[in-house]
Amino acid sequence: MNTSLVKSPYPYFGGKSRVAKVIWAGLGDINNYIEPFAGSLAILLSNPKIPKLETVNDIDCFICNFWRAVSNDPEGVAEFADYPVIESDLHARQRWLLSVVTDEFKNKFDTDPHYYDLKVAGYWVWGMGASIGNNWLNTKGLNSAPLLSSGGGGIHGLKSNILDWFKDLQQRTRRTRVCCGDWKRIVTPAVTYMNKGLGPQDMTGIFLDPPYVHKGRDKVYNSDTNIFNEVCQWAIANGDNPKMRIVLCGYDGEHGIPDTWQVYSWQANGGFANLGNDRGKSNRSEERIWFSPNCINNI
Repeated sequence: MNTSLVKSPYPYFGGKSRVAKVIWAGLGDINNYIEPFAGSLAILLSNPKIPKLETVNDIDCFICNFWRAVSNDPEGVAEFADYPVIESDLHARQRWLLSVVTDEFKNKFDTDPHYYDLKVAGYWVWGMGASIGNNWLNTKGLNSAPLLSSGGGGIHGLKSNILDWFKDLQQRTRRTRVCCGDWKRIVTPAVTYMNKGLGPQDMTGIFLDPPYVHKGRDKVYNSDTNIFNEVCQWAIANGDNPKMRIVLCGYDGEHGIPDTWQVYSWQANGGFANLGNDRGKSNRSEERIWFSPNCINNI
């Protein structure tokens, strides 16, 4: 398998895999890639050329634990993840995960760069593909039926060997730095290499896909949805940096983004939103991607 194009092993609400080619057409050939809101890592994994440096972050410790675990021990993760979809197990594993991931677990994960839990990683990625939308690890999912409307999500739609997939992911993310915490920690000059005197051909690409500000997004993401405004302000403030190419995702609206930025309009296919209310279905037509002035001008 071409490990530069290996796919993420789990679905993610609001993921941008459908427009990955558009995003990389704007970012182009970069030396340093930064993704402060990792999600499924679908954009990083779809990069046709692996850069010298890759740094990703997510505030969700389940996400970071999975990538840390699969990078160190894909066999161990596969042992807990390779299991059929059984409704009673879906509920039992969800309750177990909610009981295990306490402040103590988060503290271990935050303070020990070598810490990860294989069982948590395996159960989590198994449930991400077995659940409907954002039911997984949500109160409403404790008694909900598993995903039955398709052939299966994530690892459950795979017809080949899960372990082989995880080994490909291990190889692909071998040099990817995974952080767990506030997004601003990985857009500092030290990480963007703005204070390192990059050469004339060196470029840092930053992909920003924060929780959007529309009503209802708080039911999808376990974070402050007002963070979009904060991210937007940072992107605008840094958009003219000649050594940065910034891509920002969001919904259409008055965000103060300069006219010098390119904008790409697209419509999500709905995904799990098709199973929800009218709000989720209408939002998918408001998707926008903004490209800072130094992005490749071919959008």
